[in-house]
Amino acid sequence: MIFVFIIGAVNNDYIDWTADEFQNTKTRSRIVLLAELVILIVAEKGNIPVTFLFYMSYGHQLCAVALLIDILKKGGNKDE
Repeated sequence: MIFVFIIGAVNNDYIDWTADEFQNTKTRSRIVLLAELVILIVAEKGNIPVTFLFYMSYGHQLCAVALLIDILKKGGNKDE
């Protein structure tokens, strides 16, 4: 989650966002990440089975891996 929060988004060559679109996407991805973190915390306090929490957090891990792969593939984030 920390990696996704720090990076926010990656401007892929196929997407080619403008600077404003890129900043907006980074902001929105961080807001969604914080909302999902709140949901995970509330779910844990609500005695939701741990299996469900693992599956929910697994999505964050996949997102972080996808961001990292894209950054490593092209040698850095061109807009940061």
